[in-house]
Amino acid sequence: MVIPSKCYENNPMTILESICLGTPVIGSDLGGIPELIRPGVNGLLFEPGNVKDLQDKISYIINNPHIFNYSVIASEARIRYSSGVHYEQLLGIYNGLLKMKLSKDPMGKKAGAPMPTDASIITTYRCQMRCKMCNIWKYPSNQRMEITPADLEKLPFLKFINVTGGEPFQRRDLEDIISVCSQRLREWLFQLQAGTILR
Repeated sequence: MVIPSKCYENNPMTILESICLGTPVIGSDLGGIPELIRPGVNGLLFEPGNVKDLQDKISYIINNPHIFNYSVIASEARIRYSSGVHYEQLLGIYNGLLKMKLSKDPMGKKAGAPMPTDASIITTYRCQMRCKMCNIWKYPSNQRMEITPADLEKLPFLKFINVTGGEPFQRRDLEDIISVCSQRLREWLFQLQAGTILR
């Protein structure tokens, strides 16, 4: 599997699905991709946009078909990315945050809590697609309870914002959301993740 992305991907399902089936992945050394690919173990990384580097990595795998243990790739991935492990890790993060003794400063500056640098804004859990990648369309969010542009004005200044969903283009106020998010960036590094555009 080759993931030649030039975007700051978060957690590409294609990579997870591939390695859970024991398929090594060649991916861009960018965004969240290197967090999933361990070079020489479950795939290889190449310099984004470097065609020669990508060609070399593809040739290397073709000429050395036995460098990866496909059953080990699958078994390790199925454990590491299981819903149970994910739940425990997430719970650990929440419990750690609950234990932090934050001062009255809502951003935790005085208490020494680290300031966030990146954010993924989940605009909706609605999606008109009925793809097999996920079943989010079966459990749509209530429009009245979704995050609003006013909510986003409370964000600290960030380096990177990923606006995603469901399907962000389901939001009638997407332009306002993007406008507010762009004002919360110290540097312009913004990504809109969407599957389709509404007609």
